Amino acid sequence: FKSAGKPYILKMQHLEYLESWTGLSGFTAAADLVAFMAQNVKVGSVIEVQYKKISAAYYYIPDLYFQFSIPVNFAEATVTYPEYFRFRRVSKGYNPLQADRRTENRSVSLGGGILAFVSITDVYSIKDVPALREEPMVYSTEQYQDHVVYELSTIEVPGSILEDYSS
Repeated sequence: FKSAGKPYILKMQHLEYLESWTGLSGFTAAADLVAFMAQNVKVGSVIEVQYKKISAAYYYIPDLYFQFSIPVNFAEATVTYPEYFRFRRVSKGYNPLQADRRTENRSVSLGGGILAFVSITDVYSIKDVPALREEPMVYSTEQYQDHVVYELSTIEVPGSILEDYSS
């Protein structure tokens, strides 16, 4: 969680400002870190976590993971980007993932003018995901993990040359 660009550690009902990044297991000032703790959490407890990540790295959308070493009752991820970026979306894993796409007309002030564009929002949801367990004869369980990969294929901004990144 960030407020005015400053990182915070969430502790139960209140937020505590984290003064310095130094000494935090090799994290740099550019890293995002949110640590939280909940008292009296036991096996079988349900924990709900929600966060929002806004990145200046417009060309990179990190992989969206839906399966972990613990079971997941429900998970949802939303990705929003302008129409000028075209991504190849690849869904991996065994469990059925629900995917929906919405579009919305938007505009932004840019260089004294207004740039109108279509905002694309992809929403992924999944229910009742079993825990991903290590198997003795499997080298990498991550390849079986339920997730979505975004690969930038093209950038096409009005008035500029099409940039193709697909192979």
